[in-house]
Amino acid sequence: MHDARDDWLDHLLTAVVRLAPDRGVRSLNPAAAELLGGREARVEQALAETGLDAMLDRAAAERRIVSVQDLEWRRPEAESWLDADIVPLPDGGWLLELHDAGLRRRALADRQLGDRRALSRRVVRQLAHE
Repeated sequence: MHDARDDWLDHLLTAVVRLAPDRGVRSLNPAAAELLGGREARVEQALAETGLDAMLDRAAAERRIVSVQDLEWRRPEAESWLDADIVPLPDGGWLLELHDAGLRRRALADRQLGDRRALSRRVVRQLAHE
């Protein structure tokens, strides 16, 4: 999947995928394989199903890094949410940094639930005083 020059990628917790200009997978670190479910074909499937392929076009056209949050990725074993940073490379390919957005989404949902509960308590207290 990748050559000896990329061995440091094996130690990253961040999922990193390098795509060729034809959108084929050039390299995939273990974190990316784990996040996306393993094989290179799954990465190509994820590109199509999450809408990342359109973001690749945007990053290339604008020649800048494009960040996207909350991409839904449905795997047979579970539904996942991804955040992605897409870096256009000089050779016409791309570097993808992928993150599991589940933890961020759960923390946001917990905060929102806490806010709703606090609001409910304030309303009940105000009604009790009337």
